[in-house]
Amino acid sequence: MRTPYSVILATVFLWLGKVLVSSTTHAQSVNIPMADGDNTSPLVIEADDGLEWIPKQGKYIARGNARAARGKVTLHAEELIAHYRDTETGQGQEMVRLDAKGQVKIVSLGKDQTGKPAKTTATGDMAVYHVKESVFVLNGKKLQMVSPQGVLKARDSLEYWDKRQTAVARGKAVVIQNKQRLHADILTAYFTSPGPNNKTSNTNGQRIDRVDAIGNVHVSVSNAIIRGDKGEYYPKTSVATLKGNVKITSNNNQLNGDTAKVNLKTGIYKLVGKRVKGLITPNQTR
Repeated sequence: MRTPYSVILATVFLWLGKVLVSSTTHAQSVNIPMADGDNTSPLVIEADDGLEWIPKQGKYIARGNARAARGKVTLHAEELIAHYRDTETGQGQEMVRLDAKGQVKIVSLGKDQTGKPAKTTATGDMAVYHVKESVFVLNGKKLQMVSPQGVLKARDSLEYWDKRQTAVARGKAVVIQNKQRLHADILTAYFTSPGPNNKTSNTNGQRIDRVDAIGNVHVSVSNAIIRGDKGEYYPKTSVATLKGNVKITSNNNQLNGDTAKVNLKTGIYKLVGKRVKGLITPNQTR
């Protein structure tokens, strides 16, 4: 199992950076220039039921099949609210928060690991992007992200912390790829950026270096379920290590120990530590 969701979060959220809000409005759309390094392409907001500009409250409100797009990333919702304020220099405005409400869907177009066109989709009921903190939070029912690398689901929230290069899935979080599943109360992914000469990097030049799993951790492979208190997963090697009250259940057999190492690609697992214990139930069928 290689890189289960290395671009699921990064490709969706990195398009949001410091945003400067234009003072010009249109009947059905508005362009919001973005200050993101050398990239000055606008964030275009559209809506079927019109756009409302409220200067006294520092808001743009787009209602009815609202859409915000920049480059290859598009945010869909029933309503979008852009909150802005004057900059410290007084030479313009800056967006401080972007709220999305109702049937939220974020679509990012990119390429998979083979270079073919690919699409990543994140869905939920609500989404909030905090510009200063560079944090995007997605909430609601059926909270998930789907990409060629796999599926990431959570009950409570999906977050991306840009400055920390960290993604967090909270509440019955699970990563799914093919028949392999990694479950935990909280899954935290740590991104690293490969060097400039790395030609195998994904669209945004990021990959997941490690995934930490906390609370009620368990891994499903074809022939067993492995449980533990916490765990680590390294996509490069496809190996997950579970620690603390480890239990491996296969059919009617159970192995107990302190640490288990599982290869999610091959399904091979082993129990390691000072002392392990096994309960093997003989097969009565002849």
